[in-house]
Amino acid sequence: MEDACDNLTTSQEWEGDGILVATARLAKIAISAAEVSRRASDDPSTARHAMMAIEPLLLALGNLQRSLAPECLQHWLIIGFIQTAQVAIYDLALLRSSSIELPASHLTFESRRIEYLMELLQTCKACRDHALTSDVMSLTAPSILVWSYCCKIVYRLSSIKGIPGWDPTNVQSNFDIVQCLEQFAEMAERVNTEFKAKSGEDTLFAAAAETLRAMAPNWKLPTSEHDEATAIPRITSEFHPLPDVGWYIGAFALASATLQPLSGKLYTHFSTKIVFLTFVLLFELGFLLCGVASSSAVLVVGRVVAGLGASGIVNSAMTMLAGAVPTGESPVYTGIVLGTAQTGIVAGPLIGGALTEHATWRWCFYMNLLIGEAATALIAFVPIPERTLKSRIAVSLFRKVLPDLDLFGFALFVPPSVMLLLALQLGSGGTYAWGSSVVVGMFCGAGVCTIFFIL
Repeated sequence: MEDACDNLTTSQEWEGDGILVATARLAKIAISAAEVSRRASDDPSTARHAMMAIEPLLLALGNLQRSLAPECLQHWLIIGFIQTAQVAIYDLALLRSSSIELPASHLTFESRRIEYLMELLQTCKACRDHALTSDVMSLTAPSILVWSYCCKIVYRLSSIKGIPGWDPTNVQSNFDIVQCLEQFAEMAERVNTEFKAKSGEDTLFAAAAETLRAMAPNWKLPTSEHDEATAIPRITSEFHPLPDVGWYIGAFALASATLQPLSGKLYTHFSTKIVFLTFVLLFELGFLLCGVASSSAVLVVGRVVAGLGASGIVNSAMTMLAGAVPTGESPVYTGIVLGTAQTGIVAGPLIGGALTEHATWRWCFYMNLLIGEAATALIAFVPIPERTLKSRIAVSLFRKVLPDLDLFGFALFVPPSVMLLLALQLGSGGTYAWGSSVVVGMFCGAGVCTIFFIL
């Protein structure tokens, strides 16, 4: 390609040859940066070297810019390609695993990373401004793709946790993705109005505006369903376990999902109150472990134990409601229960954030102990109606219901569930690439085990 660019530069048979050569060389730099990112994703062990490629790539980009004529640098297409190359280069700073196992210069390395992330944010803003001020009809497919990729990057920058000195809340104030989508929707509507005045019919721009507005809610920053999620940055600062951050939430969900089928069978054969109190005890034990955790590993174990307890608590609410409320009134009370749960989901992060800020992150877990004890005391002294007559707990009862629990089926269900959730967790968390042998092997293992479970 370089030979072709040299020939075009020498001949200049067409006035646009200079622009073509410049865009080709800029694209080459962007592709080089993307190749570094791809290799780091395929082999996480090389990820820590990826950020070291930023300076050489920036040097190459700077040399190329200095070789271009001033009028060429002002061309809207060249501006777009320069920004594309800058985004691809600074994007390498998002490979956070590159900070693992670094020498004493670790803090300097992280300071440099923050500088790159700030440059990445500013470049994304420049891409947005360039696209908003350009003529819609002159926007090329690559420009639109880069703009959408910038939205994805800003979303990731807003979600980064655990990097000392990086405040993700500042990202939203600099680049509001939802507002940006609305601006592009308004731009599309203006273009549609112009064409509709001539043809009398809506164009694809009208559909584009509707699509952008429909997408906007999905780009809002997520609020966690657990108040302890707001404490994760403080936990990370204390334990310094960047690879474990994903497991603080993932371990809870993994344990809860795998035990759901068995917990439902337990409510079928045993006293609802006793089974519920057992799961609450397990749930509280997990949060106690999290509250007193002295290491990241203990915290993850506590989250697993709490997840096992949560699997039975979720089932118990509907089970107790079915036995205590007439069938005709069940929808009303179900709505009350679910509404209360949603209120807790909304209030949880707010309360957790206040506790983390003014007390300690450990109170995010201790608070659940207080609530659990109050619920346990209330349920223990309140009679819980049963939908069906159940025998008193005895050794003979265990022998009778053991075959109905289908422990063999449960043993076949757990491995594919764990492997599937592990594959999704490891792949989406950046620990391994989606195409790595570990993730692919877990997906294959989950599929094979699922076949055995069905058979």
